[in-house]
Amino acid sequence: MKVPISCHLWSCEALKREDLRNFDEVERFVDDNHLVRSLVRCQSCGQLYFKEWLELVYYGQDPQYVTLIPVETRDEIEQLQRASSMELGGFTPQLRSNWPSDAAEPHIFWVR
Repeated sequence: MKVPISCHLWSCEALKREDLRNFDEVERFVDDNHLVRSLVRCQSCGQLYFKEWLELVYYGQDPQYVTLIPVETRDEIEQLQRASSMELGGFTPQLRSNWPSDAAEPHIFWVR
């Protein structure tokens, strides 16, 4: 996937939870209780991202994971739609938010 150099998130060193709220949903592909997949657009620059929100069900607070992969073409989007959650980890770059059940705030980082 192409590096989203025009997106402010790419160069931001200290990403916060609020940064992941600045997206508009363009299209929703999957909408399940513990899995949502969609195409979102950055409100600041218009960069498109394939987004997956995944919640693992445990007793108590369930960990949540967000994956944002920059996309440009319909072919890229369709390729990501066919990939499993585990296979998405092989696509770079990607912006990740991992919120384990024992953390007060999510850990947000780029996989380059």
